[in-house]
Amino acid sequence: METADTCLKVGLAPAILRDEAAPGGTMSIKSTLALTAAIAVTAGLFVAQPAAAAPAPTVVESFEGSAGSTWTSTLGAATVDTKTDRPTAGSGYLRLGYSFAAGNISEVGYSKTPPTVTATVPTSVQVDVKGDGTYNTVYLRLRDATGEIFLYRLDTLNNASWHTVTLDLRTRPDQSTGGNHNGVLDGPVSLFRLNVARNGTQPASGFADLDNLRFVDEGWTQVQSTAEVFSAKADASTTLSFQAGTAGDYTLTIADLQGRQRSWTGSAATPGAVRYVWDGKDSGGTPLSGSIFASVFYDTTRNGMVQAPWILGTPYVTGVSEKSPDDVGSIVGINSFLTTLDDPVTVDAQTRLMETAAVRQAREEFDWNRIEPRQGYFDFAKFDQAVELASARNVEVIGKLVYSARWASSAPSGTADADSVFYPPRNNADFAAYAKTVVNRYKDKVHVWEVWNEPNTSAHWKPQADGTAYGRLLASAYAAIKQADPTSVVLGGSLAGFDDAYMSKVHAAGAANSYDGLSIHTYTDGTPENGTSSVYIEGAKSFLARNGLSNRKVWLTELGWSTCTGVCPTGVSEVDQAKYLERAYTDASARGVAGAFWFSLVEVGNSGSQLDNFGLVETGGRQKPAFAALTRVGQALDGAVGVGSMSPTADGLNYIVNGLDTTTGLGVNMIGGGSAMIQTSSSGHSGTGSMQVDYGFTGSSQGLEIVADKLMSGRPTAVSVWAYGDASNAPIYMKLKDAKGEFFQAKVGQMSAPGWQRQTFYLDGNNPNYDRWGGDGVVDYPLTVSSLYVYRPTTGVQFGRVYFDDLSAHMGTVTRGAVAIGRGKNLQLVYSMSSGLVDVPVQSPTAGLRVGSQVTPLEVAKGPTNNLVRVQLNPDRLVTIESTAVTSPDPAYAGDLVGVVWRGGDRATYTIQIFDSSGAAVRTIASSLNFDAGRRTATWNGRTATGAVAPPGSYVMRLVALGADGRKSVLDTPFTLRSR
Repeated sequence: METADTCLKVGLAPAILRDEAAPGGTMSIKSTLALTAAIAVTAGLFVAQPAAAAPAPTVVESFEGSAGSTWTSTLGAATVDTKTDRPTAGSGYLRLGYSFAAGNISEVGYSKTPPTVTATVPTSVQVDVKGDGTYNTVYLRLRDATGEIFLYRLDTLNNASWHTVTLDLRTRPDQSTGGNHNGVLDGPVSLFRLNVARNGTQPASGFADLDNLRFVDEGWTQVQSTAEVFSAKADASTTLSFQAGTAGDYTLTIADLQGRQRSWTGSAATPGAVRYVWDGKDSGGTPLSGSIFASVFYDTTRNGMVQAPWILGTPYVTGVSEKSPDDVGSIVGINSFLTTLDDPVTVDAQTRLMETAAVRQAREEFDWNRIEPRQGYFDFAKFDQAVELASARNVEVIGKLVYSARWASSAPSGTADADSVFYPPRNNADFAAYAKTVVNRYKDKVHVWEVWNEPNTSAHWKPQADGTAYGRLLASAYAAIKQADPTSVVLGGSLAGFDDAYMSKVHAAGAANSYDGLSIHTYTDGTPENGTSSVYIEGAKSFLARNGLSNRKVWLTELGWSTCTGVCPTGVSEVDQAKYLERAYTDASARGVAGAFWFSLVEVGNSGSQLDNFGLVETGGRQKPAFAALTRVGQALDGAVGVGSMSPTADGLNYIVNGLDTTTGLGVNMIGGGSAMIQTSSSGHSGTGSMQVDYGFTGSSQGLEIVADKLMSGRPTAVSVWAYGDASNAPIYMKLKDAKGEFFQAKVGQMSAPGWQRQTFYLDGNNPNYDRWGGDGVVDYPLTVSSLYVYRPTTGVQFGRVYFDDLSAHMGTVTRGAVAIGRGKNLQLVYSMSSGLVDVPVQSPTAGLRVGSQVTPLEVAKGPTNNLVRVQLNPDRLVTIESTAVTSPDPAYAGDLVGVVWRGGDRATYTIQIFDSSGAAVRTIASSLNFDAGRRTATWNGRTATGAVAPPGSYVMRLVALGADGRKSVLDTPFTLRSR
């Protein structure tokens, strides 16, 4: 085989193959097709290798067996039957009985999923036909991989003897609809339906006999790519290949959905493999983007011109992304409805929005009723499109297995179709079978599956929520999902808010071990700071811990604020929606959730209703301010792992008001009865001990009060206490008194999963359930910590033991935010509920301000204990500060102490190791240790694990941060040891 021209360097693009009948080295026609698929190619040469001869025709449908169970009427008054008298092959043939009493078309289709031909796209179809002597016409419908349906005329029925009809697929179909609308048969292709249409005044009833339907191809195959996704901007590449089944000329074209493309033309002297290396760019050097479609135009006569070509279409060949794929990912997700969209250009436009905003996860509905509209018949075209176009831009789909198929619903007779899907299935085995089929199809690209949606509401589980019934469904689905993909993550719950009693029923039904993560929806009135979202998150964590399941993560699969105002009492302005979005994602990162998904990317309608206005982009395309906010927080957290909350104030300065390592001066009062005892414990957050509280909330008890009356010096702007919970989810409140006797009280947290957590009263008035009385609302110093309260939880826990330690006062500007580590940087995502210039500590001599994908250098000033950057903080916009970890001294002498300094979040877990220039581990100086927020340090004594002095050379101090969501990120700091 001859070589072709040099290919593109590296990238993703749609591809087209043209063929003609005469060789010669040039193409005689040009493609006029608009392609919607793409292929990746790198710089290289066409290479051909010997291959086998073109395959023989493939029997796609023999029409053996019972036609009545294989085929069903889909349009008009059609009947199907299997006849056994003198078939052309095998033991039977299909008789399509037609009647035009209900219209001029009678059509039949498969009752089960139709078979496909996966190796290539057929060039022709052969079928044996016997008519009834009329001039009515029999048609055939084919369906391609994108769901596009092609209608072809087979023959009139005037010939009452068996004869073979050959349908040349090179001719244009009578009609094509749906799918990607490109008019090209994109493989694999399946037989879809057969119909008879009335011709004028021909008889209104009769029959068409069909037998032995075959696909014929010439051995030319679809295009393949070695890379699923790659980045042209990162100088990556892929190899594209297809099989030339005969000698002939061809053109390979790859294209994206924005219309950019690249083509190669060549000639095949003999059958063989054709390969190109592609850099993801067009001939002008501009990168393609998103999913790449490929087309091969070829003929079987090698004369240098592609004449009367056949076109092999290949959708979803590869993906060209802005960034190279990574293993860290992000918690930033979105609820999208890509599977409901027909047009691939629209789907691609929405995935491009996700890529712009660095959204790494898209929650998508895999609606049972649409996937399996009748039992055993599966239609995946739109779902394939959504998964492929999302993954081409490094967006991982989270699959939502939702609702009942109408044929499987337990809805009473007469229930409206729209309502019937929200009734649970009659038989959980049917749901499990659907789930297994779906997971098995997408297991290479979809790894997280959520079972149902808000089953704890009567809107989505009719006639009323039933935790026991949902638990049984979950258990059945979980077993099926794990059988299809043991590595998958299954999310249970999908709860509106969090409902402890409901989940207890789910467990009691046998589903305690039938989910890997717990998903909840945290819609709330008010702001992210004073709303109920934290109650839901910590309630879910408490439930898991109380049931011995602390290793399972919490997922926020829906959150959001609607911009419906006026008629919607809980609607917010577009400006507030943007503010709340950034702050909610920041809080989610700090709390260690595994994923947070805004509802939704695009508004679901155009009305003024609550539901139609959660979206970040209007249906007409206008981006609301919240989309820019999503981009800022998405880019900040992309490739980063959250390592906890920031210190309550910017400079982190604080002092301990009471170490709570003695009960002297403390008292306990019960509220409404019950009992409690306080005593000193020998273990604590720090120091020599902590205060242990044993409680019994019996009878009408509402909780307990710990009387402190601790006067604080200075002018603290926040007060905190460390609490070690018992998974009861009991609310914790703090009450302060100012110099004029005015009281300030607010909720500071909950007794969540066991482990030390800082609970903070911010004196900016934005804690949940903030209240004041007895004064003018102005804090007059000095302040006194009057009391701590632990209230009776709604979880049913009556008896427990909790701990308090290190009651602390914090000075300076109140700040809120999260710390993250990623992309080799130490990140602080910070905002304040008041506006002003604030000095924020950093540990490195250089720092930058990230806004979206851009980083602007900040001036770093040296303070008494920290380096500082001055930034404008307010509640309107999140500020992301990037810096690095610092080793000191650098260089150091062999055998000396070497320290590393970084900024941490509350109770983050780190492993810190030393590596030499060869990459070998020299010493572990911290293993899975917890650190509090602020300036953190660790020191190496310059010795190896054996105690020997490490020799001079280049080293790396490596911090491996383990986020509460289970992800890891690395922060490397190089340094040098030199000889004395």
